[in-house]
Amino acid sequence: MIPQSRPMSDVDASDDAERASLAERVKAHVVRLSESVARRDHDKTVTPRFASALAELTFRFTESCARDARAYAEHDGKRDVVTLKDVDLRARRAPSRRARPSDDGDNDES
Repeated sequence: MIPQSRPMSDVDASDDAERASLAERVKAHVVRLSESVARRDHDKTVTPRFASALAELTFRFTESCARDARAYAEHDGKRDVVTLKDVDLRARRAPSRRARPSDDGDNDES
């Protein structure tokens, strides 16, 4: 289910408690996912320090992407709602998947 969009003025009016709550939920999911992948795919564990750092980095990156998408919406006709078009524009700025090693351990770039 896709949540309904809220006008940016409503998002701007949200309080710090809402942001903190969202940050904690995102970070909890990142920690659980990183622990699960490490255990399942690599038979390893992650340290609490690593999991915490990864969660913080993920949240900050997500916030940055959201700010960029919002700026694209504001720039494109002063819209009040971020659309898929804005998210697509932001995604194009992301590093290429080819820059990461492939699943089999080989690097795509020669």
